[in-house]
Amino acid sequence: MIDAVEEKAWWWGVIAPLAALILSLKVWRIIERAEVVSWWVNLDLVRSDLLIVAAFGALGWVALRGLGSRIRKTIILGTLQALAIGWALLEMVAHNFFISTGSTFDLHLLFFSLGRFDETFSIIASEVPTWYWAFSAAVVAVLLVLPWGVRAFFVKRQEKRQETSLPKPNLLYLSLTGLALALLALAPPAGEDYVAFGRASLVNMALSIQDVRGVEEIEMHRTDLHQLYLEEKEDFQGPRNVAIIILESTRAPSMTVYDPEWETTPFLAELAEKSLVADRAYSVVPHTSKALVAILCGIEPRLRMPITEALPDGIPARCLANLLQDEGYRSVFLQSATERFEDRPGLVDNMGYDDFIPLAAMETRGFEEANYFGREDAIMLPPSKEWLNNHGDQPFLATYLTLTPHHDYLAPTRYGRFDFVEDDDELNRYKNTLYYVDQFSRELLEQYQELGLYEDTLFVFIGDHGEGFEEHGRSQHDNVIWEEGIHVPFIVYDPLNKEGQRISYPVSQIDVVPTILDAIGFEPEGARYPGMPAFESGPDRSVFAHCWYERRCMARVGHRWKYIDHFGRQSPEVFDILEDPLETENLADQMPDDVRQWRAEVYGWRTAVNSLYRIVHRDRVEENVFSELPEDVVELDFQIGDFVQFRGYTLDTDQARRGRRMTVTYFFEALEEIPEGWSLFVHGENQGRMINLDHVPVQGLHPLNEWEPGTIIADEHSFRIPRDWGRGTFELYLGIWHREEGRAPIWGDVETDDDRRAKILELPIR
Repeated sequence: MIDAVEEKAWWWGVIAPLAALILSLKVWRIIERAEVVSWWVNLDLVRSDLLIVAAFGALGWVALRGLGSRIRKTIILGTLQALAIGWALLEMVAHNFFISTGSTFDLHLLFFSLGRFDETFSIIASEVPTWYWAFSAAVVAVLLVLPWGVRAFFVKRQEKRQETSLPKPNLLYLSLTGLALALLALAPPAGEDYVAFGRASLVNMALSIQDVRGVEEIEMHRTDLHQLYLEEKEDFQGPRNVAIIILESTRAPSMTVYDPEWETTPFLAELAEKSLVADRAYSVVPHTSKALVAILCGIEPRLRMPITEALPDGIPARCLANLLQDEGYRSVFLQSATERFEDRPGLVDNMGYDDFIPLAAMETRGFEEANYFGREDAIMLPPSKEWLNNHGDQPFLATYLTLTPHHDYLAPTRYGRFDFVEDDDELNRYKNTLYYVDQFSRELLEQYQELGLYEDTLFVFIGDHGEGFEEHGRSQHDNVIWEEGIHVPFIVYDPLNKEGQRISYPVSQIDVVPTILDAIGFEPEGARYPGMPAFESGPDRSVFAHCWYERRCMARVGHRWKYIDHFGRQSPEVFDILEDPLETENLADQMPDDVRQWRAEVYGWRTAVNSLYRIVHRDRVEENVFSELPEDVVELDFQIGDFVQFRGYTLDTDQARRGRRMTVTYFFEALEEIPEGWSLFVHGENQGRMINLDHVPVQGLHPLNEWEPGTIIADEHSFRIPRDWGRGTFELYLGIWHREEGRAPIWGDVETDDDRRAKILELPIR
């Protein structure tokens, strides 16, 4: 009998190479991090990886041993092989992400990236070296071919030796062993503070969906600023122009303004001597789209990854451009980056700008590439001059979003290139990009002088976020909550008032709008900003910051003490910023009462901000909730679990086009209250290939547990068909799932598959 060959193919052809890959990548990460505490700690760091692979092996063996038919064993081996390939690819993505950023990967990042794959592919392509793509292809090839080679080898061997089948083990015992190994893989490492680093990548993804519960919070409030308007102050002397220069990826400690040892920003350092300078200004969220909301609207962005602020009515405030429009101002937003990333046009429109001039509207000849997002910032000078010539005869707000210091720090040579750092090419290129933006700023102000607009303009320089270079094990910015990631420059220069002033107390990006309004003679009325003019900050002030990644880190920064909370991924941190600005000594264990207080404050702040967005977004949700099914809906009636009835859909096309977007609107009826944890999943398929289109309904604003029984929810879903898909048909499947209970059963007159997915539609691909 040929009974045991599939099991041998499983162990030697799938589990062995998968384990070798996972352990090799984990050892690579341990060596890369270069934090060797002791041999047993480093050994413990691979425990979770070993256990989860062993659990997969045991449970796969149960599936193979529990099926008597050879044909069924072959099918189950192929299924397990596909799961292993998917796991290997996710492991390689997680590994490369850690090597690039110093942060672990999770499901939030995976879903966010897949949902915007057309935008994130250029970033992925620039981050991943060519050899890594080749290595990934080789891994897939090995896992595709090796199991069947092993199987063929043992088939021939058994035929020659006429071996009999192996005795059947106790499958219940094996199943319990596999589950026990999986549970042990969840246990945190014993000697590693960064818990997520000590766990296997797959375990991190599984656990990342959970939220922190039962945390004490101090109640805070945030106010809808839609009712805000401006009044002229008593000393108002007529409208002043405003120019805001947003310094991309610019951390304050690397600037001459804040550290004279660096000669990276000589022009801004000279300007700072006759300006208001905040010595300790902080980014609210170290991610550009989120930071723009704080800087230009005077309110914190939503403390979640999706850029819902770019959705219609997505910002619970009248932003600066909109407020000044009432006072006769014209406004323009210029950026040297590509236009569509994170729906920047929608965000700029929500902020109330009259004109938006992105890279696509600029002449690119003669301007170097800055990074994977666009061109060097000098490309904005010609369109700026043209716009100012056309609109400079009325008060205006001009906003310039620079790009050059963003990763991957190509450092254009327009203004020269220097050796700021001798032994670190990447850091040296970064500091050259700061010098570049400094010289661009000089040219921009010279343009205003040339056009006769200089004296009548208030110039504001503010960083969107900083940049990490592994000072605390993290790179880039999205997940860098230490000073290098959130301490940003903030300079206000008024040519009519050249008396310099330094503010030594904490200041936030939400203080930018109140500072500008005060400087140009306006007072906000009708609502109250959460921030204040920078010069009003004092020793009792504390400001807050939050990582862009979901539930990773947030901070409270006071005059002396800085508290960092990591959502349980590692121990909280407390630093004495005045005595320890590099954040090298964690004092949290010495201050348990303060830690408890500050933890309650940051969680209360997070809840207050996100609650405001939920309240404001409620109107948008209500626009998509009906009591009856609208007309023109293609009806398709079936039930998903005990909670949801699918009623039908509408479609904006009769065919799917490669590389083009299509929009489907699903109509669901809530039958009863849906417990927390259930989520919608959507899959698109073509000839065996799949794109994951999972999302939270109503553009992220209306999760299933908030659906009211008896209501019909319209979920408009826009996505792009991959360019490399072949002809044939595009099939769309959906259902609902729970991470513990799996996928809900489906009943009704609809085509389903063995994976509890309902086929909604099928379209030809062109």
